[in-house]
Amino acid sequence: MKNNLILSTLQSSFIFQNAAQESLRQLAEEFQFFTFEKNKNIDFTQTDKYFFIVSHGIIKMTKMDIESGRSITLFLYSAGDVFDVLPLFDQQEHDVEFSIVKNSCLLAIEMTKMREWIKKDPHINAAFFSYLAREIRKLEDFSESMVFYDAKTRLIKFLLKEINTNENKNNSLLAELTHASLAEIIGSIRSVVTTELNKLKKEGFLIKKEGKLILHDLERLHKNYNHLFHNR
Repeated sequence: MKNNLILSTLQSSFIFQNAAQESLRQLAEEFQFFTFEKNKNIDFTQTDKYFFIVSHGIIKMTKMDIESGRSITLFLYSAGDVFDVLPLFDQQEHDVEFSIVKNSCLLAIEMTKMREWIKKDPHINAAFFSYLAREIRKLEDFSESMVFYDAKTRLIKFLLKEINTNENKNNSLLAELTHASLAEIIGSIRSVVTTELNKLKKEGFLIKKEGKLILHDLERLHKNYNHLFHNR
């Protein structure tokens, strides 16, 4: 059963989906399977040694300033995403933390073996370039938001872009994130996020369903706040 899960995860990942089936079967034998509980951190020695693929769950990459105690979330990883790409290529330590936002299953392969596969398989090699470009664009977008938009706009932009907006489904990401986590993601502080979320509740854009917050009336949300993304 684990072998089937590993293979299906590889087939659904942007990095590996175009590799030959025989290569995927061989690659699947190199992976180990790990489960992590919510609110746990992944041991940094593991992220130096292994390259991970998310089978299911949500992981966040966080950078912390020890002196101030403030932190910022650089990436959220979900099914099919991979980490940590930087030490995979530059073989240097990466001073970040990876924590579990939602109970997660991860596949792990030794960094040295992953480097060998990148050299050996042209499909995997090419996919990494596209993946890196996509991640750089995310950071570019984040940097632009930090400079040009206020906290309220960044919060709404995140909610509209990252959250599953199908009201008939459980909005799992929003349900799992605390106000402090949202503050880390948009580069603000918890009290500001709490204030803005309360405003969205009063306006009817956030409602509780089965005890969890979900986005509501998205057409009106887009209409009311679309101007924020055109005026800087």
